[in-house]
Amino acid sequence: MDERRHLVRQSVSHGLRSLTFVALLAYSPAVNAECTLQGQYVRLSDVLVSPPQREPFLVDLGSYIPNSGVESVSMTLPDRFGGFATLQVTAAIAFRGQRQDPVLAVRSGITANEGMVLLWPGALLTQARSQGAIVLGTVPFAFALEDEPWNRVTLVESVASVRVPCDALTFGATQFPAGNGFDDESAGEPSWWQLRRESSQLVLRRQPNWNAPRIVLVRGPQQRESAFSVRFLSERAGWLNVAHAGQDAWGSSAEVRGWIPKADLIPASTYSVDDGVRDYDERGGCGFRHSKTPPPVPAYEGYAQIAIGTKIYAEPNHSPWATVRTDAQFFVKYFPGDTWAWVKWIPEIRMSDCSQPLPAYVPLTALTITPSPTH
Repeated sequence: MDERRHLVRQSVSHGLRSLTFVALLAYSPAVNAECTLQGQYVRLSDVLVSPPQREPFLVDLGSYIPNSGVESVSMTLPDRFGGFATLQVTAAIAFRGQRQDPVLAVRSGITANEGMVLLWPGALLTQARSQGAIVLGTVPFAFALEDEPWNRVTLVESVASVRVPCDALTFGATQFPAGNGFDDESAGEPSWWQLRRESSQLVLRRQPNWNAPRIVLVRGPQQRESAFSVRFLSERAGWLNVAHAGQDAWGSSAEVRGWIPKADLIPASTYSVDDGVRDYDERGGCGFRHSKTPPPVPAYEGYAQIAIGTKIYAEPNHSPWATVRTDAQFFVKYFPGDTWAWVKWIPEIRMSDCSQPLPAYVPLTALTITPSPTH
């Protein structure tokens, strides 16, 4: 009897230890799913700023001038598709913002998705979301003629669900040499092929069989179907191992490789990537407009310094959204009797809709009037 009691106590004790272990697993801290990147001299459009108790607004960092850009931006990627990246902007002012689908760049050559995606420095990634130390995103291969990565990318040809390490990505003003996926070890003259029938997608397999993992290159919803030019690499059992690379300064840094039934292809004389549609969103039309009624004469309109540490408000004394951090030259405007000045221009920060005034106000007591800067 004593032996049976001892065995029961031992079993109960073991069970309690097991339950304790399970409980510890259940309450263990969640794995950090954030990917945070640091960019310098950043140009970025449509940054969403949300002052407290006021409608949000959109600003652009930098401009269309290539060498423009704010000093530094810290970007934390979202953990879900369609989410907003969180930005901490450090320029003449410091503020927080958000951006949906920012365009990132690969800074070192990598292979992804079981070797079926090859990326060279400068390859682009959008629709990015983080899963721990891995970023899942879409790699564009072809672009609309008017696209600029700092502004937007039209997905003319792209591969979704590409897995890239967080520490292999960057953004900002980094310059990369143009990649060329067709400079590899394959022997002989290139042999070009294309789909027998035009399609909205090109499906390639990891191995020459139907059950192997696949990679899918797709055309955008506004694009025509394509024959999808490919380069021959090898042949096995009625399947061809082929490669498809993008073109122009951005797309040539990305390539997909895989197997496709030879019966789906026909020989081609050249290699080509279709152009995208031209639906560019022109942001012009913000020039000077004459008014029948002359505007009131301001007490001052010109350059000024704003004391470092001063809060910038969306309305006088309401809804602070930024802090002055340098002794840069700002352009301000105020009228007789005002106690607040409108900050009309901030270096490297402008409204995305240039017809809208910048919601930025500071107390007059924070201003030091300065001569116009010389250029």
